[in-house]
Amino acid sequence: MDKYGYDVAFSFAGEDRDRVEMIAMELKRRSVKVFYDKLEQHNLWGKDLYQYLADVYINQAKYCIIFISKYYIEKDWTRHELLNAQSRAFKQNNEYILPIRIDDTDLPGLPDTIGYLDSRNLSQDNIIDLILKKLGYPSTEHSKQHKTFISKDSPIYWKITSVINSLNPIGLLPSAPADEYGIEVDAIIKEMDKANDEDELAKLIHKVFVEFFDENMAGSYKRYLSSANQIIQLLNNGSIEYVRLPSQNNRGTGR
Repeated sequence: MDKYGYDVAFSFAGEDRDRVEMIAMELKRRSVKVFYDKLEQHNLWGKDLYQYLADVYINQAKYCIIFISKYYIEKDWTRHELLNAQSRAFKQNNEYILPIRIDDTDLPGLPDTIGYLDSRNLSQDNIIDLILKKLGYPSTEHSKQHKTFISKDSPIYWKITSVINSLNPIGLLPSAPADEYGIEVDAIIKEMDKANDEDELAKLIHKVFVEFFDENMAGSYKRYLSSANQIIQLLNNGSIEYVRLPSQNNRGTGR
């Protein structure tokens, strides 16, 4: 059993949240156990954060990724996280703190000889892939290879993507790329022939977002009913028969 509750713990200033959040959410999609405050609201609620965060950065993560910026060194909470991360790093022989530079700010206590990533020279996808490789997870390109019965060359595929983007269930748009929910769309398309109607399709879409994120972020399946209805209309208008294939226990049913 893995002794760590998290693969990575993020430490960053609030002013840098926009760029950090995209990375955190994509890692979450890849099944990486990432400590990112927005994903932990249910755990943080009511906790003594001073003690709880100390435990996270000292004991609970395999690596601590620090996003270094001029804002980072100004904040009390990031200073608290850094001190605890440094305490952990001091006690172990292998690397623990993985710095990512946002600007040229020097981070007190971090030796100049520590290897770092520079976000000014790397794309978001580059950084995500490097984190995945560090952890031994499949890369993003490997993970995106899904077999779907609706090709990405089909207009229907992009119309379904537009429906999910309009729903924007995790709140990543408009700052994220237009294909930000591409993985979820692939997963929905791959399984949606199993749904008989709008209600079942809404539950399937909800299930996909729960799996890639969590139930707290995905919300109730009912918020997906309108999107499910729109997708069914797209399929019907696109002359794609929307039926559940007969099975031994469900011969002849469908829509």
